[in-house]
Amino acid sequence: MDASWIEATLAWIAAHPVLAGAVIFLIAFCDAVIILGAIVPALPLLFAVGVFIGLGQISGPYAVAAAALGAFAGDGISYWVGRRWGDRLRGVWPFSRYPQLLDRGENLFRRNAFKSILVARYVGAIRPFVPAIAGMMKMPFPRYLQASGIASISWAVLFLAPGWVLGEAYDTVAAVAGRLVVVLGLLLVSLGLAWAIVLYGYRWSASRMDSWLARLLAWSQRHPTLGRYSVSVFDPARRESVPLAMLALMLLLLGWGWFALLMVVVAHGEPLSLDLWVHQTMLALRNPLADHPMAALASLGA
Repeated sequence: MDASWIEATLAWIAAHPVLAGAVIFLIAFCDAVIILGAIVPALPLLFAVGVFIGLGQISGPYAVAAAALGAFAGDGISYWVGRRWGDRLRGVWPFSRYPQLLDRGENLFRRNAFKSILVARYVGAIRPFVPAIAGMMKMPFPRYLQASGIASISWAVLFLAPGWVLGEAYDTVAAVAGRLVVVLGLLLVSLGLAWAIVLYGYRWSASRMDSWLARLLAWSQRHPTLGRYSVSVFDPARRESVPLAMLALMLLLLGWGWFALLMVVVAHGEPLSLDLWVHQTMLALRNPLADHPMAALASLGA
């Protein structure tokens, strides 16, 4: 999709903050209208509008009101179309070719009509279709208005909020963007490594663990000293005895490892080189955005 018209729209909004309300209304309106809502990229546009709000170029309440009214009006059009045409919509393109567009929304609507209006407002795949389904199913108009009003206002606030927050913190984010990217990159790499180790470690050991445990148990039972204890601890009639014993062994090893590390630190008398390296690395990656969360985390248990 050519993004030039999106950039032009955003530039116009920034240059005309008052008239921008009409554009914001139109974005939300088109996003809510049946069929048209599946085409209009409202999410990036509203995110950008939120950034303008945070930067002080557009009034926040004004933009929220415009977006909410646009969504409410668009949902109303979709409801009217569904009520006017009913099941005949199923024979109209694109529903005749892609019946799942209505089927997914109808399944949600049948579970709980009121909640479906609220939920669908946040799900792009069914957002423009559920109001039409409400009309097709002859949902009482006053009840529909109540659900649509709540959904439209909450949707406008929540969809503008991320950009709004980013705009408010723009200077801070720009100042620490490089370090923030490094931290996020390290976090993603760490999560990826942990996931890979757990997944492939499990796959590798799953086929071997039973034979290893069987050999270990057989050896321990043949041992003149351990044999008496292993027979009493590992009861073949109780399948949970082996995992519990392995867990106890792991805890024992971890305890000994922690005790050994503690003795090394105490004997050294000062922070280890590894501690100093970690400290310096964390200081280099420090950014104002994380100060308050980290301070709150450090205060836990204090």
